[in-house]
Amino acid sequence: MSSAISTALRRAFEDAAPTVRVTCEELAVWLRDHYYQGYEPSDLRSAPSFQKPFFKQPGISHLIDYLSEHSGRRARKFLSVPLSYTPTTLALALGACAELYPFDPGVLPTIIVLRGELLRLRHPSEKEYCWGDEYDDRFARDLNAPVFKPDTFVSYLCGSAMMTLAEKVRDESAVAVAESVGRYFITRLNRSVDESDEMCFSTSPDDQEKIFHKSALVGSFLARLWQWNRNDEYLELAVRAMNFLRNAQLATGMWYYGLGEEKRNINAIHTSYNVIAMNDYRFYSGDRNFDDTIFNGNEAFKRVFFETDGKPKMFVHRLYPVDVRACSQAIEHFSAMMKDDIDAPDRAISILQWTLQNMRNPDNSFAYRKYATGTQRMAYVAWGQAHMFYAMSRLRTAFAL
Repeated sequence: MSSAISTALRRAFEDAAPTVRVTCEELAVWLRDHYYQGYEPSDLRSAPSFQKPFFKQPGISHLIDYLSEHSGRRARKFLSVPLSYTPTTLALALGACAELYPFDPGVLPTIIVLRGELLRLRHPSEKEYCWGDEYDDRFARDLNAPVFKPDTFVSYLCGSAMMTLAEKVRDESAVAVAESVGRYFITRLNRSVDESDEMCFSTSPDDQEKIFHKSALVGSFLARLWQWNRNDEYLELAVRAMNFLRNAQLATGMWYYGLGEEKRNINAIHTSYNVIAMNDYRFYSGDRNFDDTIFNGNEAFKRVFFETDGKPKMFVHRLYPVDVRACSQAIEHFSAMMKDDIDAPDRAISILQWTLQNMRNPDNSFAYRKYATGTQRMAYVAWGQAHMFYAMSRLRTAFAL
């Protein structure tokens, strides 16, 4: 880390440390008080009234999703929408608590509970550990022990939480779980692109999707495992996954969501995930061959997705709505980039301040979206609070470096 970055980091830490610490603590309490359960933006489709075939038609389904995003708790309670209790929420909360453990060993009982619950929700029919958030229709829906379709991104979050447990809490049993996730990625995911110099991991064993951030995050996870076990197969696959991501970078420094005409859209969240994945790969592997890709992606992210007051944008060509995920992902992004980007500390604090002033609810949760005409104050659990909790924990860790 350069002396200039160290100075910027120290100054930002002195100004923001109390706010970051308190916000972390308040989000931890909010999630614990809600038992890590709640609603999500598109969960109206899970209402019993909407389970008939008529409501599964694309046009009707899209209408239900629109109504879901603009409805609140009353509509969900009226339609008996079940509370969400998903591996994503548990993994983000577990990863956040593991990040905070060096500052507050008192989070250990919470870590033990979250770890146990996450292991309970693994897919029961897969040999290796994997997770998802959507119900697997091949199994009966038991809300006490739901079965979720495996998903690459969710499994990445869970495996990463286990690795953070191993690194921060010295939980060696968590390494075995993470190793199992790595084997799942290698043996069960399809390689929707598989060339000698590049490859793309699919999103599940049942598809051939080519989604840039999901494949890249798998690659970064394999590099993280390689640092732990020095299994060269992991590193070879990680390099090829990074080559696929580099080759797909646009001249602007950004990426489409994936390969295919229907995936030619660009947003802040997935741009950030691509940069973070490659930056993590660099950190764990020591490979500097992707420095230009990381730099160009990070500069594009900073240039395109923010207003001068720190307001984060979700989309390239429009400001509204400002989504809570754009806020949390931006905080996570600049936390991850603090060793290499002199702007990162001030950027993180500017975004945090804007988010606290504009997206905070009276109960210390965070609102879903801010529109030009008002704010949708619904406090979604995984989409909002869990991602924000994880982002704040990463920010606190970054300031402690």
